[in-house]
Amino acid sequence: MSNDSNYLNSRFMLLLSLIGSDLQTKLIIFSVIFCCAVCAIFFISYFFSLLVQRRENEIQRIRNERESLLVTLLFDDNSEEFNDDILGGFEEFKPISKGNSLSKKKRKMLRELMIDEMLTIKKNLTGAGVEDLYKLYDKLNLYHDSYRKLTSNHFQLMVMGIRELSEMNFIAYYRSVYRCTNHPQEDVRMEAQVAIVRLFGVKGLKFLSRVTYTISEWQQMTLLHLLNNMKNVKPQGIDQWLDSKNDSVVVFSLRLAEKYNCFELLEKIQHFLHHPNDTIKIQSVLCMRNIYDESTESQLLAYYLVVNKPVRIAILDVLQSLATEQSTEFLYKQLADDDMEIRLNILRVLHKLFDNVDIINSITLEPEKEDSIILMLDHIKNE
Repeated sequence: MSNDSNYLNSRFMLLLSLIGSDLQTKLIIFSVIFCCAVCAIFFISYFFSLLVQRRENEIQRIRNERESLLVTLLFDDNSEEFNDDILGGFEEFKPISKGNSLSKKKRKMLRELMIDEMLTIKKNLTGAGVEDLYKLYDKLNLYHDSYRKLTSNHFQLMVMGIRELSEMNFIAYYRSVYRCTNHPQEDVRMEAQVAIVRLFGVKGLKFLSRVTYTISEWQQMTLLHLLNNMKNVKPQGIDQWLDSKNDSVVVFSLRLAEKYNCFELLEKIQHFLHHPNDTIKIQSVLCMRNIYDESTESQLLAYYLVVNKPVRIAILDVLQSLATEQSTEFLYKQLADDDMEIRLNILRVLHKLFDNVDIINSITLEPEKEDSIILMLDHIKNE
């Protein structure tokens, strides 16, 4: 029995030693494989980083080369034949033919880089230099590249194509750009609207007659800023745009009416005081800062009593410019309002008409409100 037990123990110990040896071997193999994998990943990452860096260096070299080319073509006093010889050394500007060694992909990239450099250099050009840049863009047929982007199915490319055509003042494809002013995709739509105004000035605003999507607040400010840099010519059609079913078009048209001092539209602007959309109400009130008649002040005072807080603040803002002493009694009564912001804006109007001491002596309110009014007047005085 003892011999059998010793035999079993010896066999068991032998089995444990074999298992331990096998596990140790596997761990060593796993460690070697893991180290090789880490090294391979490091090598591959390093290799790809070198490729990326090499590509970036090559692109930067091409950019510098194209920048130098543009400077030569635009600013050096060379003959047209000499400039043609210079351009002849660049394969991407030659017609596609069997003898052209450039692949389609590389040709496209090189022409893209040229357009990018044109857009960059344009920022520092004025007068004849800009016109020469436009002519070069046309001469090199780069508008074909921009148009391909415009007609693509990718919104980002469409935006790029529209921007390039408008920045380079290329109007041949304006119909395609104009159709995009009511595009379902917001970025495309916004870029097309800016492009049309950039190309045609106030005449480009005709897209307001057809746009059905909302014109954002930011887009309205962008368009107004663009118009500020153009000739101060009154747009034709504001009257019709005010009848639009698109509330954002109505708001923008009211802003245009204010900008161009359309006094002939005063009656229509007053009509919008009763519009259900608060944004339109507020904008119509703000219009009356510049477009008004002798009845405007009393009309705003009467209107003040039937509107909500945002519209009331707009009225008080306009009254800072329009209020006369006929508003005094009304304004003092409104100082009883419990809303601190309302009282502050009322005091701003009164401050335009009277000295602080006169205002303090004229108020008849409970002590707490009088104390707060004195503090507000000190604040207004230091604004």
